[in-house]
Amino acid sequence: MQLFATSPDPVESAKALDDKRVNKMTIETAQIICTAEHLNGRDAPYKPTHVHHPCVKWSAESLSNLSWVIFHHLALADLYTHVTGKTHLSFTKVGKIYEHLADWSNLPSVFVNCACDRKSGIDFTHVEDVHEAYRLYLCARWPNDKRPPVWKNRAQPDWK
Repeated sequence: MQLFATSPDPVESAKALDDKRVNKMTIETAQIICTAEHLNGRDAPYKPTHVHHPCVKWSAESLSNLSWVIFHHLALADLYTHVTGKTHLSFTKVGKIYEHLADWSNLPSVFVNCACDRKSGIDFTHVEDVHEAYRLYLCARWPNDKRPPVWKNRAQPDWK
C-alpha cells in the first residue's frame, strides 16, 4: 500500500506516476479508501486490507485526508482510461460512490511520509518535505524497474 504524494495536489501526484504505477495505484488507492471507510465504521465495496499501514491510518484520520485520496483515485482512474482506453473497475466500484465526499476546499496540509522500500534499500522517510521525499523515492525506484517507465501521450514529471 502506498500513496505517492509527490505534490499537495492529488491530480498532479497522479500525473507524475508512470503508466505501470497508474494501473497498480488505481486499485491500491481504491483499497485505501475502502479500508479507511471500514476503519470509520462504514461499509465499502472492497474488504479492508493493510489496516495498520500508515497511509491507510492517515487516510482514515479525517475527511480532509480522505478527500485527497478520493481526488487522487479519480485522477488515477482518468489516467488509466487515457492510457488503456478502458474504465478501471475500481472507478465503477469506488469512484462513483465516494466522489461526492471529496471537498477541494478542505485538502490536508500535512501528509504521511512512507517513502520507503526496505527490500530495495530505499528510504526517504527522513526528508522533511514529504512531497520531495516521494519524488526522490520514485526517482530511485524507476531505474530498477524491469522495464523503463513510460508516460503515454503525456509528459513525464519535470523532476524525473
